[in-house]
Amino acid sequence: MNIAPANLAKRSGAAILDFLLAVLVWLALITYAVSPIYNQVFGTRAIQDDYIAIQLATHLYVEDTETKVITYRSDEDIPDAVYAYYSEFKVGKTYADEATPFAFTNEWYNSNILNIGTSDATITVYFEYDLDEFEVPDPSLRGVPKTDATEEQLGTFYQAAYQSAQLDLNDYGPYAELAAQISSYSLQILAISGSVTVLIFYLLLPLIFKNGQTLAKKLFNLGVIGKQGYKLKAWQLLVRFLMFAAEIVLSVYTIMGAFLISYTLMIFTKGNRSAHDFVAQTRVVNLKESLIFANAEDAAAYEKKLAAEEAYQSAKRQAYQDMTPATPTLETESKIPSEENPEDKSDS
Repeated sequence: MNIAPANLAKRSGAAILDFLLAVLVWLALITYAVSPIYNQVFGTRAIQDDYIAIQLATHLYVEDTETKVITYRSDEDIPDAVYAYYSEFKVGKTYADEATPFAFTNEWYNSNILNIGTSDATITVYFEYDLDEFEVPDPSLRGVPKTDATEEQLGTFYQAAYQSAQLDLNDYGPYAELAAQISSYSLQILAISGSVTVLIFYLLLPLIFKNGQTLAKKLFNLGVIGKQGYKLKAWQLLVRFLMFAAEIVLSVYTIMGAFLISYTLMIFTKGNRSAHDFVAQTRVVNLKESLIFANAEDAAAYEKKLAAEEAYQSAKRQAYQDMTPATPTLETESKIPSEENPEDKSDS
């Protein structure tokens, strides 16, 4: 049976090309198909707008005037942004399991955010009370940095306070609910688009093309056949697809570990068979150099046909040789009578 294994480089190239094409289709489905459908059915765009509106209202985020993308505050804006979050946005709101709305005072801010007056020896305090008009420390005023606090120390402190405010925002009910909805719908959109893409590239196209070919395999003239060398059966194609889909899912949770294992098998096993090839009892071959039959009976019939044709050609050659007169040799030519040899004539 004339079966040529697929070249490892060609098979790897086909796999990479299929992946890149699939990613492009996946992104197109997300952008132009699934996301618009979700927006029509669930109002995902409005949910996103409400989420952004809360972010901007917190003073912790800002919209880029050119790109319209929501970004973090710049370092120089962080001190005022943190103060505004507690003194303006959070006021009157109930967070997490709190029973009463939040009431802001500078005393609370100085104590809980700037750590002024803390008894915790592990905390380094970089702030102190501001002075009133009589040069007396006033807890009712927003605290100010100590004179010996460095820019680096203050920068580190405010970065931590900024991150703490962002975490605190996650406990705000309406914001947390919108974030959960966005996360849920986003995952659904990604999953649906990805599933459709995988179905198209690794099941539908192999069913349409011959010999289980994907688009890239067709371009590289590669195909999938059964382990015994016969044409792929429907159940093998389905099992191969399901195993490949399982590898994709496992790769998401193992940081491509499942794909690495499958590819390692393809490199070092006989016939360069990957994990889904072993499960489905298949192998990838070079169609240009292979002769593939549906089953053993077809292969035997073909061999019988070749033998019959060879026997026919052999008999034809023999008959031709039997019908062709023998060419005279020098020995027989010397025994033929001629006028130049009188003795031959007298003998005759």
